[in-house]
Amino acid sequence: DKGIRSNGNTSSAGAGGLREQSNAVRNINSYFTLTGNKRLNDHFNLMATVGNEIIVNYSNDLEAIGLGIVVPGFDNLKNFITYNPSSSITKQRGIGVFADVVLDYKNFLSINAKARNDFPSTLLAGNRSIFYPALAISFVPTEAFPSLKSDILNTVKIRANVGEVGKGADPYAIGSYYGRAAASVGLGSTAVN
Repeated sequence: DKGIRSNGNTSSAGAGGLREQSNAVRNINSYFTLTGNKRLNDHFNLMATVGNEIIVNYSNDLEAIGLGIVVPGFDNLKNFITYNPSSSITKQRGIGVFADVVLDYKNFLSINAKARNDFPSTLLAGNRSIFYPALAISFVPTEAFPSLKSDILNTVKIRANVGEVGKGADPYAIGSYYGRAAASVGLGSTAVN
């Protein structure tokens, strides 16, 4: 992406400017599940799912800004008095494992237990495990007591849930990182008389 500014551009001090950018992004996602269903007897049914998820995100952003055009109309960074290159690379990986178990009684009472453990690369090495469980109970009175059904009322379901959720941090959001100083953040050079 090239953006050429004419000599009237105030952000390049009236001397013309050029910006070149390059962005590369790679996202990979793998999701695997294994599900089983077993009728234990005439009253109980057991369903279970186990699985894992792998997420890998990578981005590479390059930018160069040229200031002070020498020959107007020639859009090449070598045609500028100064240029400021910058780049950023971010990498993020996450692995998660999970399980989901449902015990059902006569299609009207069920207990559902879930658990997931994520391991995001964006957290500190000793603290990369995020565990979050969940529990749900549901009751269908219209299946337990068929006499409740009518032309107006077909199905009633009562459900209660409790659970936790978790998420890792954005890349490089924790810890100390260093970058190039710039006048825009108060760290540029100044002339003192």
